[in-house]
Amino acid sequence: MRVRLGFLILAVLYIGKFSAAICPVGDLDGDCSIGLGDMIVFAESWLGTSLGGANLDGMNAVDIHDFSILSEQWGYTGYQLVINEFMADNKTSIEDPQEAGEYPDWFELYNYGTTPINVGGMYLTDALDTPNLFQIPSSAPAQTTIQPGDYLLVWADGDTGQGPLHTIFKLAAGGEELGLFASDGSLIDSIIFGSQGLDESYGRYPNGGPGWQKFDKGKATPGSSNSGESADTGILINEIMYHPGHNELAYEPEPIQLEYIELYNTGTSAVNLGGWRFIDGVQFELPPDTMIGAGNFLVIAADVDAFSAAYPTVINAVGGWTGKLTNAGEKLTLVNTVGTVIDTVRYYDEGEWAQRILGPMEYYHRGWEWSNAHDGGGSSLERVCLSVSNDYGRNWQASQTNGGTPGRANSRTAENIAPVILDVQHSPVIPAADQAVTVTAKITDE
Repeated sequence: MRVRLGFLILAVLYIGKFSAAICPVGDLDGDCSIGLGDMIVFAESWLGTSLGGANLDGMNAVDIHDFSILSEQWGYTGYQLVINEFMADNKTSIEDPQEAGEYPDWFELYNYGTTPINVGGMYLTDALDTPNLFQIPSSAPAQTTIQPGDYLLVWADGDTGQGPLHTIFKLAAGGEELGLFASDGSLIDSIIFGSQGLDESYGRYPNGGPGWQKFDKGKATPGSSNSGESADTGILINEIMYHPGHNELAYEPEPIQLEYIELYNTGTSAVNLGGWRFIDGVQFELPPDTMIGAGNFLVIAADVDAFSAAYPTVINAVGGWTGKLTNAGEKLTLVNTVGTVIDTVRYYDEGEWAQRILGPMEYYHRGWEWSNAHDGGGSSLERVCLSVSNDYGRNWQASQTNGGTPGRANSRTAENIAPVILDVQHSPVIPAADQAVTVTAKITDE
């Protein structure tokens, strides 16, 4: 157990820090913070099967999934306080009320608790390895106390002479760190952000929640509740070429350089995808100022030169990723510049992602086997209905066009295909179109 405990502690120290609700689920020793005491309790319960306690997800045993929950909350101090919104490139949006004509950077603190919090004496920094860079003065409690459910606007303008809510540092529009530390040096909340757009803010949505999103110009809410949907949320993974067509029987090598992923913007405004990343399946960061217009497509290709040669009419393509899409199934995750998950798909080459057909005759018997044209047959895997969750494989089908439809509308589209549960009474498989098999199904909207 000592060896396992040492490994777990070492892993947690590199995971990072998280700020959630007071007395979070990972609080195992009752001190309303997450630290070594909780890790000791967790290690003593490792692989235990009882519910409650260190079984944080309530499933099966105390395992790596519970460890993941604990590690995400490591370092939590118990303050019901978060960095809730910031703007690192303020040019015309919010004017400094003390200095007419000045538009400094700013960020917002949010007290989501039930008691007032005086942030006087706490530290703010734009370099997490220097937590005591700027200490909020404790001499003005009337200005530095945040009431329950209220917000406090702090100006990152490098001009502390204007008052206790003006820091000695500014925010970098190209991206940097922002941290809030307690007076004893313990981390309360932090964020590492990438390049920011002119007069655009980033904020938690909902307020105090773990998810971050962009608020377009004119939609920032300094000192008040974050609201509305970001243009980021309109970007979807729309098509996947994970197994390009080739003749396996002739031992023809798979042309993995023709793999691609297509994005589609369902929103009403253009979105800058510069700095966005694929973090699962393949590794790739989109180049700066990669724009995708409203109702437009963008292809991310494994090899841009090979893709352009195969699809000469598609001009909206970037790429050159690291890795390979797995033919048997893969998880793809797209995150924005601050790490918010925008869309994720876990595809497969069988199950509800495919269909059952009768295989060849072997030993006087023809068995069922999985088949689909998107698994090496020349088709791509296309999203059918934009409003249906990626959790349903039935919402993805093989393209009707050889090579797929990169950079344009999918060949398989539908306005609405309500998710259904097929309660198959007679046969556990879905037959091919030319095979007569009686199936009784009960269809229920989910």
